[in-house]
Amino acid sequence: MGLLLIGITPMAVAGPLGDTVEGSGSSNNLTSTDEARIRASFNEFDVSSAQQEKLIKKLRAGQPLDAFTGVAPVLIEDRSTRTKAMIIERFADGSFKAQSVERPVEAASASVTLSAVITNCNYAGGSGYAVYSGCSIAANWSGIINVAFVATYQHVNGGPSSILSVGNSTQNCAGVSCSSPTVWIGRGTSIGTTPAWAQAQSRVQAAWGSWEVWVQLQVRPYTATVSQS
Repeated sequence: MGLLLIGITPMAVAGPLGDTVEGSGSSNNLTSTDEARIRASFNEFDVSSAQQEKLIKKLRAGQPLDAFTGVAPVLIEDRSTRTKAMIIERFADGSFKAQSVERPVEAASASVTLSAVITNCNYAGGSGYAVYSGCSIAANWSGIINVAFVATYQHVNGGPSSILSVGNSTQNCAGVSCSSPTVWIGRGTSIGTTPAWAQAQSRVQAAWGSWEVWVQLQVRPYTATVSQS
């Protein structure tokens, strides 16, 4: 019962929003702290130095990166490891989106703690069922916005899959203003091919406009997928 990660066909769902929380920079000002944080993410995701300079120049001018404009990515890269499934969408200007979900590891015992604050993704199963607890669901928008939450979900052999709990949402924003992320379960149990889903969402205010960002977990029998706005 492995995990699959798909980030190409998101399910757009509106939801409640939290209060506004300012980052280290306002929506019209890229501070040195913001720039350092964004460049660190650029380096982590192998954005070239030449592309970094052009992207930072765009941000200083209050212009959106391609990752925020709705254009199609020029490359979709699978950077999955033993412990994390990750898909990266790369755009023509060097900006990117990255979606990830932790891969489960075998639990030390059969007991399962149904708590959204568990930091590791653990697997425990019994006769005909499997529970994946404390799995981190995360999305990255070019180092400018990072949103994540933790979920516990269950697969039942021959039956529906369910999301049992969500919480522990986190968010980092650089050079933009973001509302506090809200996380909730939209559908608790899958119905046929219609997935159970949970989502973390917030509103972003930037020099070029305001919009909602979200990262969503979708659970169907034997698979879990992640998508982002």
